[in-house]
Amino acid sequence: MSHLVESLVKFYRHKQPEGLVALHEPSISEFDKKLVLDCLDSGWVSSVGAYVSMAEDKIASYVGASGAIATVNGTSALHLALLSVGVVEGDEVVTPSLTFIATTNAIRYCNADPHFVDVETESLGVCPQKLREHLSNVLVRKNQCWVNKFTGKRVKAIVYVHIFGLQGYIQEVAQIAKEFDLPLIEDCAESLGTKLQGTHTGLFGDVAAFSFNGNKIITSGGGGMVIAKDPNKMHLIKHLSTTAKTSGDGFFYHDQVGFNYRMPNLNAALLVGQLSSLDDKIRKKRALFNDLVQLLHRFSDVTPMVPRYEHECNHWLLSVKVSPERKDSFIQELNDNGLMVRPLWNLNHTLPMYETCFKGDLSNSQSAVQQVISLPSSPSLIV
Repeated sequence: MSHLVESLVKFYRHKQPEGLVALHEPSISEFDKKLVLDCLDSGWVSSVGAYVSMAEDKIASYVGASGAIATVNGTSALHLALLSVGVVEGDEVVTPSLTFIATTNAIRYCNADPHFVDVETESLGVCPQKLREHLSNVLVRKNQCWVNKFTGKRVKAIVYVHIFGLQGYIQEVAQIAKEFDLPLIEDCAESLGTKLQGTHTGLFGDVAAFSFNGNKIITSGGGGMVIAKDPNKMHLIKHLSTTAKTSGDGFFYHDQVGFNYRMPNLNAALLVGQLSSLDDKIRKKRALFNDLVQLLHRFSDVTPMVPRYEHECNHWLLSVKVSPERKDSFIQELNDNGLMVRPLWNLNHTLPMYETCFKGDLSNSQSAVQQVISLPSSPSLIV
C-alpha cells in the first residue's frame, strides 16, 4: 500500500472507524422522519398534497427563483426543461460528453440528438473558449435558425452541467448563448447550494433542473425540480408534468401528450425536512474538504479539485486528479481498504447509442476521464 493510500485510509478511518465508507450517503434526521410520518398519517401520499407546494416554495426561496416545479426525478426535470425551450424531433442540443447519462438521455427523450462539446479542466464545465470557436466553425444561419452545416440539423439549445457542485464558467457560456440566441439550460443536479459571486446556480440560464436522488446533497429518495425565468415556460412545464390535463373541457380532458412527472407528496415531505439542514450539510462538507486538502498538500502525485469560490461551493463530491497510469490501481487499493471511490462516467459519445452523434474536439474531457477520482464525501463524516 502506497503512503498516499495509507494516509487516506487513516484519514477516513479516523472519521468512520468501522464499515464501508460510502461515496455519499443520505443523512436522515428525526425531523425528516416526523414529516414523512405526518404525510403518511394524512393519507395524501401521491402527487397532490401540501408538502409538494411547500417544497417548491422552499426551493424557489433558497435558490432565489420566482417559482419551482417539483418532479419525480432530475431526468424528468431535464426532459421538461428541454421541451419548454422548444426542442423537438430532429434537433441537436449542444451538451458536454462528460456528464452523467441522464443529461444526454433527456435530449433523446425529445427525439433530438446530443451535439457534444468539450469542458475546461479546472471545474469540468463546458469550456467557453472552445464552445465559441466550435459554434463559430459549425453553425450556419438558415431560415432564422442555427443549423449544423455538417449534419443539416437545427441546433436548438445549449446544456451546461455543473459537475460535482463546482463553479465553472457559466457566466461566459451564458454570454455565448445570448450571442447565438440559443436557449441555455443548466443541469444543476449536483449543485444545489452552490453560488457564483452571490448568484445561485440555475439562475444564469433560461431553465434549470435540480435532482434529489439518494446520493445528492439532500434527498427526497427520488425527485427533481425545475425553475425558469419565463412565466410562460413555467406554466408549460407545470402543465406537461401533470399529464397536460385541463379543467375547462371535462374532468379527464388532456390537450396534448403530457407526462406523469409530479413529485409524490411523500417524497416532498422528506425534501422539506432535508431542506432544513441543507446549510449545515454544506458547512460539514466544507470542513471535510478543508481537512482533505490539508492532507493532500503533502503529496505531489495527487491534485485536489478546488472550487473557484470555495466559500460558495456545496462540495458535493470531493474529487482529485491522479496520473492516468496510477488511476485504476489507486481506485482498487482504496476500494480494497473499505473506501468507496469512483472514476468519472464513461464519456457519453463512447456509448453505443450515442457514438454516431456529432462532436467537436473532446481532448479535455478525455484527459479528465483518465485522471479524476471522487472520494467519500458524506457530511456525516464531520461531527
